[in-house]
Amino acid sequence: MSRPRVVIVGSGSAGLFCAWALADCAAVTVLEAGPDPGEPVPRRFLYDALVQDHDWGYRDADTQQALLTGRVLGGSSTISAYGALRGEPDDYNRWGPNWTWNDCLPAFRTLESDQQFANSPYHGASGPIPITRAAASPFDQAFTEVCQEGGYTSVADFNVPGAQGVGPWPTNMRDGARIGTLAGLMPQLRGRIELRPDTAAVRVVLNGNRAVGVEIGAGSRAEIVSADHVILCAGAYGSPTLLARSGFVDPNLGACLGTHSHASFMVRCLKAGWAKQLPRLGALLRVGLDGDAGDIWQFYAIAAYPYRPFLNAQPDDLFLQVVMMNTRSTGVMAWQDGKPVIHHRHFSEPSDLQRLCRMIDRIAPLIDRLVAKDVLEAPQNPWWLRPDREQALRQSDQCEFHPCGTCGIGRVVDDRLRVKGVDCLRVADASVIPFIPQANPNLACMMIGLRAGQMLATEWS
Repeated sequence: MSRPRVVIVGSGSAGLFCAWALADCAAVTVLEAGPDPGEPVPRRFLYDALVQDHDWGYRDADTQQALLTGRVLGGSSTISAYGALRGEPDDYNRWGPNWTWNDCLPAFRTLESDQQFANSPYHGASGPIPITRAAASPFDQAFTEVCQEGGYTSVADFNVPGAQGVGPWPTNMRDGARIGTLAGLMPQLRGRIELRPDTAAVRVVLNGNRAVGVEIGAGSRAEIVSADHVILCAGAYGSPTLLARSGFVDPNLGACLGTHSHASFMVRCLKAGWAKQLPRLGALLRVGLDGDAGDIWQFYAIAAYPYRPFLNAQPDDLFLQVVMMNTRSTGVMAWQDGKPVIHHRHFSEPSDLQRLCRMIDRIAPLIDRLVAKDVLEAPQNPWWLRPDREQALRQSDQCEFHPCGTCGIGRVVDDRLRVKGVDCLRVADASVIPFIPQANPNLACMMIGLRAGQMLATEWS
């Protein structure tokens, strides 16, 4: 008996893990709109802070902020940052049946090989994605010291539920290189799946209410890739766009677009060479506003020099960044001529701006301590202390590259990620996340892809 044919659209964090789970029980074809960089992975996909020339080019329709999204094998895990946080158990318990923390933890453990805590109950030891924490640089040591002076406790592992305080970032890195699904997972998949790079999907092909394939190409080059099952892993912007182009009509499609919001402080490091020694993700302060575990915030430093193509940054400049991990404002997507029109609508929920200002008030003394120790030089009359700072925040680009929610569980898909009203069609990526976890969502996307493949494989066994 021939194996079921599965077409996966998108090869990002979710798509390749979905393929990994299905490769032994199905004939898997992965369609990727971007290129396959090949093996060995080119150096810039391992070490560059942001790889802008493999981006989909999405922008917020209201602010014109660039919304960096990977168009390359491995998706955004190939071109973006390296934060490897899971979030809190209650983040997942809100998702509903099949998606509680206890449901998801085995997949988190399966996908990782934690370099420091492999033998703990919360971690895995043999997965394809290495998780590690960089040794503290001199700046990280000074940052940690002022946080401790401010009353924050030390944390060794931020992926233990409830961890709050200051400690090292968990990252998906090995020997300083970013290990996303391109570098970490694709070597295990080559030869086991059919990979079609440089192949953009146009729409899902339906026979009645059943998905039977995916159309690619246009005009005389149009082609249908037939399938017994289609899984959309094209991301929070791409998957709802494909559903819209395919004639899927649902008021929830493209609604509830969520992300994290942040404020950035540009400062100068006064210690020669410290900015360049700073790991790309070193020390992290992760705390609940007023101790609330349901309102987590992150505060950390990033060396600005890797971002010089995008900013007027000097070698000793640093970003201090405070990130709201429980953003309550939601946006919406619409479509014009089959193309997405994205409205993130930052601060549409007034409490977000109010809480951000409260958190800045708590962070400012830490910056002052670093200035007093001659570690940092802050600008005179910094914007974050001025009376008009709310206006400054509204006028700045505050979007993290963490979109989710546009095909949410319980809204567009069911608890097994099946598109409501359509047989043999699933969505498995950040778009199905109904409530954004209080963490960088890369690991959550890997977990979703892995579990989607496992669910489908179980149905065939």
